[in-house]
Amino acid sequence: MNRLRLCFLSLFLILCSTSWASTPLSWEAMTSLNTDTGEMSDSLEALQGKKISITGFIVPTEMDESLEQVKEFFLVPDPLSCYHIPPPPLNQMVYVFMKDSIPFDINLRAYTLEGILSIKTQDFEPKYIGFELQGEHAKAEKLEDIVIDHDYMNNL
Repeated sequence: MNRLRLCFLSLFLILCSTSWASTPLSWEAMTSLNTDTGEMSDSLEALQGKKISITGFIVPTEMDESLEQVKEFFLVPDPLSCYHIPPPPLNQMVYVFMKDSIPFDINLRAYTLEGILSIKTQDFEPKYIGFELQGEHAKAEKLEDIVIDHDYMNNL
């Protein structure tokens, strides 16, 4: 009987750890997406529909009435990026739809997000392929704790 309990407990722990675990996604790995053709690395393709985590900076597209909450936004790899001129490459922006609004401070906008990643073709012209994240959790990060790989950024 104890052996059966141990077996069920082990199975339960395995199922729980896999359903809650997220795979870290780096900005550098995202460069393998060709936003014109949709071609990408096998490792990036394997993350479609999976829970991932990614750290970046919020560029709001819409804000709640209070201007202190945000639910839809772009996540970008560095604090100086903007979706206006000049925007980062399309494979360096993630359009995020959070399940619930999160606090937003324009001066402290670094977050680690967890959610389900998808790679989609936009329905408008010009058509392009880009990243979307159905955000589930957000953790504010201190700007000084974020490491930005300037060598990688300079090669974009």
